[in-house]
Amino acid sequence: MNRIIVLVALAITSLSGVAFAGTGLAGDITIETEPFVATKSREQVKAELADAIRTGDILAHGESSYQLNEVNPNRYPPAYMAAGKTREQVKAELAEAIRTGDILAGGESSLKLNELYPWTYQGVDRTLAGDGLRRLAQRRIFPTTN
Repeated sequence: MNRIIVLVALAITSLSGVAFAGTGLAGDITIETEPFVATKSREQVKAELADAIRTGDILAHGESSYQLNEVNPNRYPPAYMAAGKTREQVKAELAEAIRTGDILAGGESSLKLNELYPWTYQGVDRTLAGDGLRRLAQRRIFPTTN
């Protein structure tokens, strides 16, 4: 009985080797005929490595995928950003957003003012400075002392 079990196990293992022969696991080695051609010189690679070490753009030790400048940002120089808008452009955009209600309302709604109060911002021509007080005075909600 033991001999039959051993013979069956031996037959199964020998047949499994034949089954794996055509799956690409055996003979998967290819030899390149063309030599490797480097696109950068050794000095360029060394300069890039030195720059990456200086700026912290290399992976930190351990299992995290953070870079060194993300783990310890105070040890590396800040990344420079391209010049954006001028102060006057930002002020003009803010004034336009306030005028049209295109700013977030306070609270947890994450809605803009023109979405939360659409009747306030429907096609009304508004100017930023002093217009609100004049309108309130015209409606006699907030009387002025002239």
